[in-house]
Amino acid sequence: MLQSLSQYFFGTHALSSLAKSFGMQYLVRWEAPLSLEDSRVGESKVLGKSIQALVGAIYKDQGRDCAKEFIHKHILSQPVDPVVIMNFDQPKRMLVALAKRKNLERPVSRLLKETGRFTTSPVFIVGMFSGVSKIGEGFGSSIKMAEFRAAKDALTRYYGKEEKDFILPSITDSDTNAEFQPNPLKDTPAYL
Repeated sequence: MLQSLSQYFFGTHALSSLAKSFGMQYLVRWEAPLSLEDSRVGESKVLGKSIQALVGAIYKDQGRDCAKEFIHKHILSQPVDPVVIMNFDQPKRMLVALAKRKNLERPVSRLLKETGRFTTSPVFIVGMFSGVSKIGEGFGSSIKMAEFRAAKDALTRYYGKEEKDFILPSITDSDTNAEFQPNPLKDTPAYL
């Protein structure tokens, strides 16, 4: 999940999008090689590298604090969609492990609504419950798919809470006597 998060902020696609928002595609001189079938992939990499070069140039010319401010202002301030980052292969199994670890009742899926069961395009809505509390909801063309999405929704709701009050290790850069104290590890996903 940490690798997905770093790709979300610093991956080729993310940095390329940032470069395009700055209008750098009009400033960078680059031609796709003849052997490259998809020139968009090459352009994306070049634009991503140009943002990295821009950060390096800011660091070299203006100093560490300006480079850090640029990164915070333009890269780390991007909104995060936890659904994109969190990829749960077996969400129901992970949800059961989480409930066991948190001493909660075992999650149970219940059919909430359905329409068109005997047609070619049925829709099922399933709720995931722990005791009497509904912790997730999902839909699908089969009950199994809706149950999968409900478990995934429950995990996303639990782990997808945004934490804004945290300290970065780079805080020690400005004060040479400061010692970094890592943030307390919150409840982490259960890996099976």
